[in-house]
Amino acid sequence: SKNVIRKMFDAINKQNLAILDELMANDFILHMHSQQAEGWEVNRKVIEDEIKAFPDLHVTIEDIIA
Repeated sequence: SKNVIRKMFDAINKQNLAILDELMANDFILHMHSQQAEGWEVNRKVIEDEIKAFPDLHVTIEDIIA
C-alpha cells in the first residue's frame, strides 16, 4: 500500500532499518540499478550498503501510483 511505501522511505531517511524488518515481507523484491534483488535479507544488505555509501541519503517521494 502507499502507506507502507511512505513508512519504508521514512525509515530509510532515518536510517532505522529495524522498522523495515517489521514492514517487509520475506519475498520482498527490490528493483534498483537495472537489477532485481529477491528476498528481504538480500535487500536489507543492499539498503545498508547504499546508506554506507551515501550517509546523507534522503529520499523525497513526489508521487505514488497504486
